[in-house]
Amino acid sequence: MCHQLLRLILLAFIAILSACSGGGDPGTTPAAVPTIPAAPPVVPIGPNQILLTWAANREARVNQAGGGYLVYLSKNNGFNIGDGGVTILDVKFDPAKSSTPLYTLYDIVKGTTYYSKVRAYMTLSAGSTVVTSDPTAQITITP
Repeated sequence: MCHQLLRLILLAFIAILSACSGGGDPGTTPAAVPTIPAAPPVVPIGPNQILLTWAANREARVNQAGGGYLVYLSKNNGFNIGDGGVTILDVKFDPAKSSTPLYTLYDIVKGTTYYSKVRAYMTLSAGSTVVTSDPTAQITITP
């Protein structure tokens, strides 16, 4: 009886230690959330065209297959990324392109003010959850 009680206490102790240490595979690390990208500067590049470019995030997974940036575009000052009418542009990482993330906005109407925010995203592993950063501060685009 004493032997069985000691065994139960030992098993309970091991279960508590596993729960406190995070359990799971000791070779894995908790998922990191990408840092907020720097707000992109606005560069006019032609009639009705604006180039948005920003520094690449330091997290490697953002700048690998399955990673990239979401550019949110709105005509409403102070918009939230989940608002109706917000255009979402997916700038996927492409190793064949520049290491500096960029996106060209076409059909920009002169005299119309646009607002934009950017979020970084990464996929933790093939077919797994996509993790996103918080959005940048809003920038104003006035062609």
